[in-house]
Amino acid sequence: MWRLGSCFALAFLFVAAVGAEEPPSAVQPAPPKAPGPWVPKPEKPAAAARCLTPAGDPVPADTILESLREGTNVDLQGIIIEGNLDPDRFWGPAGEGRSSLRVVRGRLRLDSCRVTGHIAFPSTVFAQDIVLSCTELGGDLDLTDSEVRGGLVAERARIGGDVRLTNAVLGKDVSFKKSALGGRLDLSGARLYGVNLQQSEIERSLDLTHAIAGATDLSLAKIDGPVKLSDALLLGAFTARDATFRALSLSSVTSSHSIDLGGSSVTGDVSLAEVSIERDLILPESFGGSLDLAGVDVGHDLSLAGSLFLDVRIKGLTVRGGSDLQRGRFGGKLEIDESDFGKKFLATGTRFAGACEFRKVRFPGNDPLAGALFAFNPTIVDTTLPRPPSVSPDMKPEPEANGSADEKH
Repeated sequence: MWRLGSCFALAFLFVAAVGAEEPPSAVQPAPPKAPGPWVPKPEKPAAAARCLTPAGDPVPADTILESLREGTNVDLQGIIIEGNLDPDRFWGPAGEGRSSLRVVRGRLRLDSCRVTGHIAFPSTVFAQDIVLSCTELGGDLDLTDSEVRGGLVAERARIGGDVRLTNAVLGKDVSFKKSALGGRLDLSGARLYGVNLQQSEIERSLDLTHAIAGATDLSLAKIDGPVKLSDALLLGAFTARDATFRALSLSSVTSSHSIDLGGSSVTGDVSLAEVSIERDLILPESFGGSLDLAGVDVGHDLSLAGSLFLDVRIKGLTVRGGSDLQRGRFGGKLEIDESDFGKKFLATGTRFAGACEFRKVRFPGNDPLAGALFAFNPTIVDTTLPRPPSVSPDMKPEPEANGSADEKH
């Protein structure tokens, strides 16, 4: 009995071992999938370390649109796409109601590709990210009234036309870092998790009217047109250090963090009207036009230190921390009216080369203008200065701010 049982056990182990080592050819293959409208998928790299040059035979845009309609991920690199990625011919025009929005379930990733036409997905819901890194786009990028559950990444991209994200909703960051936009960037009415425009170049304008945005970074950006924020809510820091603007306008803006424009230059006018900033306000380094501050409330500190100004008009400014004007250069007329410069005021090394007028201004400290030098006696109305300002009629005129900005950039 023992030998018989042992034989059965050994036989069982042998069969199990043979079954475990059965060659793969004995396994029944899965039934093939039905052929779909898809292009040959290139080998996907682990990470795109640099931009590639698109090459090979062009792929029709219609092929990619059909794949997106089927819910397939479009994941391409170094491909030339002929035509417009415009889904109207496959989905039909999107309606005005929420129920008639198009839905794209698959991911759209075009890395180092060239699209000869435009990309237009208005009134569309994207379930995943849109990635256009290093991609060249011949026309516009239009996501008006659309929702992207992920983010929009178009770093080091080149877009020949406008970028329209009007009334769009983004679940993650919008990034055009190191990108070149041949038209305008319209973010009006958008709901944005965060915006990254570091080192980007925009040939026309940037519009954030009626927008809500998280942290927004325009550091080292160059925008040849006006930058406009109106009736906007900034839920994170707004940073534009060492950037270059044609003109800058903020009106009816609320910021829950700081607005930092330090080191930047503006070749035209700068205007801040009815702006509330919970933390610090740091103004640009050079101005080619006038600076207007009206109804500005700064929760912490205000900095105009080391900046070059032409004409400056300040009315209704309230600073709750300290104000730093040290080493500033005011080359034109300075008018300050009904303003409070907070708990501390520093003006050491500041030069006022033009006419100055102070009306109903509160300067804190025993000698707030200590170390400052005026070319003319300022007009003082309803303003207390413990010590008279230092006047030097022989003060040399300051260089124009616009020329300084050109030399720097």
